[in-house]
Amino acid sequence: MQAQWNYTYGDSTINENGFCIVYTSDGNYVIGSSKKGVDSDIMTLHKVNEFGETIWHKEYNQNTENKKIYFLSLEKTENGGFIFLGNKLINLDSKGEIKWMKPNIKGIDLILCEDKKSYLLINYTRYISYFGNLSLSRIDSVGDVIWTSYCHQRSYCLTNTSDGKYVVFGTNEHGNSSSGYWTTFDCVKINDDKEIDWFKNNGTYGIAATNTKNNGFIIAGIQHAINKEYMSLQHIDSIGNSLWYRYYQLNSSSTDEYLSHAIETHDGGFIAIGSGVIRTDENGDTLWTRADINGKEIHQINDSSFVLVRTDIDTITGDKNINIIKLTDNGEIAGDFIIPTPPTTANGKLINIIDFTGRQTKVKPNLPLIYIYDDGTTEKKMIIE
Repeated sequence: MQAQWNYTYGDSTINENGFCIVYTSDGNYVIGSSKKGVDSDIMTLHKVNEFGETIWHKEYNQNTENKKIYFLSLEKTENGGFIFLGNKLINLDSKGEIKWMKPNIKGIDLILCEDKKSYLLINYTRYISYFGNLSLSRIDSVGDVIWTSYCHQRSYCLTNTSDGKYVVFGTNEHGNSSSGYWTTFDCVKINDDKEIDWFKNNGTYGIAATNTKNNGFIIAGIQHAINKEYMSLQHIDSIGNSLWYRYYQLNSSSTDEYLSHAIETHDGGFIAIGSGVIRTDENGDTLWTRADINGKEIHQINDSSFVLVRTDIDTITGDKNINIIKLTDNGEIAGDFIIPTPPTTANGKLINIIDFTGRQTKVKPNLPLIYIYDDGTTEKKMIIE
């Protein structure tokens, strides 16, 4: 019997949220997540292998004035380590150990600059309403601020360009109390010294943007309508002109749907995740959807399958846990390993059951666990319901 590639991590009494995931050069995964602490949310990292088994787990619970984590951004660095942004900025080695930390730098999106040594990030200085005062900052290799700029009244995401520059996506408010107010959703291309190359109104509320093979960008976000919000994708070219725009509805009864991440796939199409998962062709036309799987980020790996990270919420207790799932190119949950048939004679007396993080647990259906017997043998199996 084959198990599904669907793993959950977390404590049954502590809310934990999955935000971001990177595929490492050794074929494993590092998950950026948060957990609820006593006084503030805690940034956490999990490194797991292809079978969902934990390689290491780290928590970064240093004091911070920003207690709540709404966004996390995780990027690989040139030396095999990671740069991790949330309610602080942390530079880590390949084992998740802190090289340096800046508790005064907080943000929602981060990219490695062209020089492979510095970083560009959208940071906030304090909370006002949901996001706070948002600005753009360039940070050097030891976490010191080189410069800070304001491209928009509110910036939401950024990405690199093929010519070593950057595009920032955000919103600007216009008008006055007499004429009324309206908001535009814009993109700005800047260089290393924050000089503007071009400024365009791209028409979509962009939550995340990534590069495409034609040197353009795919923007995932929200289409606002009267009493309704739709998932949206927009493909723009290298100078900010729209190539196409699409919006989607997966649940006709929902009034609030969105996309939080999108990438171009190996075949030139696109896949996006948010309130659901949408796979499209190169023109944004739908190939398949998964309305039953929401999430924060999705990436395509070497075998053309997709790995996503999300927060799994227990419908009875409300407990939140980190969940990662692998989907095939056709949208099915990928197979993992063959579950051994239970022996006809007992290995011994069952004395313990643990999950892949080493924590003691009880029998849980549809979850691979390790069964430990008093004669020293162990058995990895999953009970399917």
